[in-house]
Amino acid sequence: VRKDKQVVWLLLSRMKHFKTMPYSPEQDLRVSEKLEGEVSRQEIGTEVREGHPTILYEVTTKQGEQVEVYYQWVATDIHFPMKLAKKDGSWIVEYQHVKLRSVSDYLFNLPLNFQPLEDFNKQELPEQTAPGL
Repeated sequence: VRKDKQVVWLLLSRMKHFKTMPYSPEQDLRVSEKLEGEVSRQEIGTEVREGHPTILYEVTTKQGEQVEVYYQWVATDIHFPMKLAKKDGSWIVEYQHVKLRSVSDYLFNLPLNFQPLEDFNKQELPEQTAPGL
Protein backbone atom coordinates (compact mmCIF):
# COMPACT_ATOMS: atom_id res chain seq x y z
CA VAL A 1 0.00 0.00 0.00
CA ARG A 2 1.42 3.36 -1.03
CA LYS A 3 -0.87 6.10 0.28
CA ASP A 4 1.55 8.74 -0.99
CA LYS A 5 1.11 7.46 -4.57
CA GLN A 6 -2.56 6.49 -4.07
CA VAL A 7 -1.89 2.93 -5.28
CA VAL A 8 -1.90 -0.63 -3.98
CA TRP A 9 0.38 -3.22 -5.53
CA LEU A 10 -0.79 -6.82 -5.57
CA LEU A 11 2.36 -8.97 -5.81
CA LEU A 12 2.28 -12.29 -7.66
CA SER A 13 5.61 -13.60 -6.40
CA ARG A 14 5.78 -16.88 -8.33
CA MET A 15 5.16 -15.08 -11.61
CA LYS A 16 7.30 -12.05 -10.65
CA HIS A 17 4.48 -9.75 -11.72
CA PHE A 18 2.45 -7.10 -9.98
CA LYS A 19 -0.96 -5.56 -10.50
CA THR A 20 -1.50 -1.87 -9.74
CA MET A 21 -4.85 -0.97 -8.23
CA PRO A 22 -6.18 2.37 -6.96
CA TYR A 23 -5.84 3.03 -3.24
CA SER A 24 -8.99 3.40 -1.16
CA PRO A 25 -9.11 4.48 2.51
CA GLU A 26 -11.35 1.44 3.10
CA GLN A 27 -8.19 -0.69 2.67
CA ASP A 28 -6.50 0.84 5.73
CA LEU A 29 -5.94 -1.39 8.71
CA ARG A 30 -8.34 -0.45 11.44
CA VAL A 31 -5.88 -0.48 14.29
CA SER A 32 -6.82 2.18 16.82
CA GLU A 33 -7.64 2.44 20.48
CA LYS A 34 -11.16 3.71 19.76
CA LEU A 35 -13.52 1.51 17.73
CA GLU A 36 -15.68 2.85 14.93
CA GLY A 37 -19.18 3.63 16.21
CA GLU A 38 -18.09 3.29 19.85
CA VAL A 39 -20.81 4.33 22.31
CA SER A 40 -19.40 3.02 25.59
CA ARG A 41 -16.18 1.65 27.09
CA GLN A 42 -15.86 0.01 30.50
CA GLU A 43 -12.55 -1.02 32.07
CA ILE A 44 -12.66 -4.66 33.19
CA GLY A 45 -9.10 -5.34 34.33
CA THR A 46 -5.42 -5.47 33.46
CA GLU A 47 -3.24 -8.13 31.91
CA VAL A 48 0.24 -8.50 30.38
CA ARG A 49 0.11 -9.57 26.72
CA GLU A 50 3.28 -10.23 24.72
CA GLY A 51 5.27 -8.39 27.39
CA HIS A 52 3.10 -5.27 27.21
CA PRO A 53 0.91 -4.10 30.11
CA THR A 54 -2.67 -3.87 28.84
CA ILE A 55 -6.03 -2.67 30.05
CA LEU A 56 -8.96 -4.92 29.14
CA TYR A 57 -12.11 -3.07 28.12
CA GLU A 58 -15.64 -4.08 27.24
CA VAL A 59 -16.56 -1.84 24.31
CA THR A 60 -20.01 -1.34 22.82
CA THR A 61 -20.44 -0.05 19.27
CA LYS A 62 -23.51 0.94 17.32
CA GLN A 63 -23.82 1.02 13.52
CA GLY A 64 -27.35 2.11 12.62
CA GLU A 65 -29.59 -0.13 14.72
CA GLN A 66 -26.98 -2.89 15.13
CA VAL A 67 -25.26 -3.02 18.53
CA GLU A 68 -22.06 -5.07 18.95
CA VAL A 69 -20.02 -5.76 22.09
CA TYR A 70 -16.27 -6.46 22.05
CA TYR A 71 -13.40 -7.11 24.43
CA GLN A 72 -10.34 -5.01 23.66
CA TRP A 73 -6.86 -5.25 25.21
CA VAL A 74 -4.98 -1.95 24.78
CA ALA A 75 -1.24 -1.84 25.55
CA THR A 76 -0.63 1.14 27.81
CA ASP A 77 3.07 1.46 26.97
CA ILE A 78 2.66 1.69 23.18
CA HIS A 79 -1.05 2.73 22.96
CA PHE A 80 -1.83 -0.16 20.64
CA PRO A 81 -4.79 -2.61 20.64
CA MET A 82 -3.07 -5.98 21.14
CA LYS A 83 -6.27 -8.01 20.90
CA LEU A 84 -9.89 -7.49 19.88
CA ALA A 85 -12.54 -10.16 20.37
CA LYS A 86 -16.25 -10.12 19.75
CA LYS A 87 -18.00 -10.83 23.04
CA ASP A 88 -19.98 -13.73 21.55
CA GLY A 89 -16.67 -15.43 20.63
CA SER A 90 -17.39 -15.50 16.89
CA TRP A 91 -14.03 -13.90 15.98
CA ILE A 92 -10.75 -12.66 17.44
CA VAL A 93 -7.91 -10.52 16.06
CA GLU A 94 -4.66 -10.74 18.01
CA TYR A 95 -1.29 -9.12 17.30
CA GLN A 96 1.96 -10.74 18.40
CA HIS A 97 5.59 -9.59 18.40
CA VAL A 98 4.48 -5.94 18.10
CA LYS A 99 7.36 -3.51 17.79
CA LEU A 100 6.86 0.14 16.92
CA ARG A 101 9.90 1.41 15.03
CA SER A 102 10.80 3.03 11.77
CA VAL A 103 11.31 0.78 8.76
CA SER A 104 13.29 1.30 5.60
CA ASP A 105 11.59 3.01 2.65
CA TYR A 106 12.96 0.11 0.60
CA LEU A 107 10.20 -2.12 2.03
CA PHE A 108 7.57 0.04 0.32
CA ASN A 109 9.00 -0.20 -3.20
CA LEU A 110 8.25 -2.84 -5.79
CA PRO A 111 10.64 -5.82 -5.76
CA LEU A 112 13.37 -5.79 -8.40
CA ASN A 113 12.65 -7.68 -11.63
CA PHE A 114 8.86 -7.64 -11.15
CA GLN A 115 6.92 -6.71 -14.30
CA PRO A 116 3.44 -5.19 -14.54
CA LEU A 117 0.74 -7.83 -15.00
CA GLU A 118 -0.61 -5.71 -17.87
CA ASP A 119 2.61 -6.40 -19.82
CA PHE A 120 2.13 -10.13 -19.20
CA ASN A 121 -1.41 -9.93 -20.59
CA LYS A 122 -0.16 -8.10 -23.71
CA GLN A 123 2.38 -10.86 -24.35
CA GLU A 124 -0.38 -13.47 -24.18
CA LEU A 125 -2.79 -11.51 -26.36
CA PRO A 126 -1.28 -12.31 -29.82
CA GLU A 127 -1.54 -16.06 -29.21
CA GLN A 128 -5.17 -15.75 -28.17
CA THR A 129 -6.13 -13.72 -31.26
CA ALA A 130 -4.30 -15.88 -33.81
CA PRO A 131 -6.38 -16.98 -36.85
CA GLY A 132 -8.50 -20.01 -36.26
CA LEU A 133 -9.12 -19.38 -32.55
